[in-house]
Amino acid sequence: MQTTQAIPYRIALLTSFPPDVTVGSGVVRMIIGYAKALRQVGLQAEIVHPTFKPTSYLNLAVRRLTFNKKLKLADYDLLIGSDFDGFAFAAGSMPKIVLNGGILADIVRFENGPTRRILEHLSKRECQNVRSALRVVVPSAYTARKVRQYYGVSPERIAVIPLAIDRDYWQNLLHHAKEEFSRPPTILCVAKQYRRKGIADLIRAFSLVRKKVSQVRLRLVGNGPEFDNNRALAQKLTLGNTVEFVGDVADDTRLAAYYRNADIFCLPSYHETFGFVFLEAMVAGLPVVAYRTTAVPEVVPEEAGLLLEAGNIDRLAENLVTLLFDVRQRQERARAGQRSAEKFSWQVAGLRLASLIGAVQN
Repeated sequence: MQTTQAIPYRIALLTSFPPDVTVGSGVVRMIIGYAKALRQVGLQAEIVHPTFKPTSYLNLAVRRLTFNKKLKLADYDLLIGSDFDGFAFAAGSMPKIVLNGGILADIVRFENGPTRRILEHLSKRECQNVRSALRVVVPSAYTARKVRQYYGVSPERIAVIPLAIDRDYWQNLLHHAKEEFSRPPTILCVAKQYRRKGIADLIRAFSLVRKKVSQVRLRLVGNGPEFDNNRALAQKLTLGNTVEFVGDVADDTRLAAYYRNADIFCLPSYHETFGFVFLEAMVAGLPVVAYRTTAVPEVVPEEAGLLLEAGNIDRLAENLVTLLFDVRQRQERARAGQRSAEKFSWQVAGLRLASLIGAVQN
């Protein structure tokens, strides 16, 4: 596959998240992935980001908005924003492409309280951002439909480019990850703990799993607004130390070790516009249990996991029990997941985005 000709101008890849995946999660991984991919095909792509450390979800939102409003990009010729990042640049002030992996107007319905109010405000900025963009790049067909529905973006301005994973990088980390010997059967979940991620559903299902599978462990990696509520739920269900709340993990080496020392990956999320963690799990050779909702089936094929209707706690527990007992099925689905993950390539994504940049330039 040939690389593109270098475009003689500078591209700013913008995110108002600090360059810490534990804060920005999938958005930061998306920006980092695209930056590397564009450089590999000869383009001058630089990540523009803040360096602050947020103290709360509200503080993060305020500082992200402030960063956008004060931003100057005089040294760049093309802006590639992400979600609402770039909204302060009006149409015509600079050529702009927006990578939209969030659809905040769609996420709002899963949240409540302060988190919901913050998202409602940010979704207005996101709408402003995508409407002023020359092209909107989304990671899934589901996201494309929602960009049209909520923000009124015409289909011809939307490009679906699936995200990817650096398989060589992750396979190397997994190969060298420290293995836990004599560990219990382990269910792993990696996610920012928002209500829409369904962590509470997983904890309730796990309480049912424990009645049928002895010595099983649930390991939850990630912090978030629902962290304390979920921990309180685990205590209420008297799950004790069978549920491990790890919190945020910034070190990929440590994260890879959690994947290697698990038997099943489960994220019963109600809303995903893509889902990097599903790719990580499949590369790690883990079968997936998840809800068949939003963009999840576009990333996790049926043969790689057990997908079920959202909100069915009993069925969620049954699927986990099935895979815990059935070693052969776990292995077959794990192999299918590894084969499927090979289809998600940053090289392909970078070339497709580069082609789009060339079209915008012309």
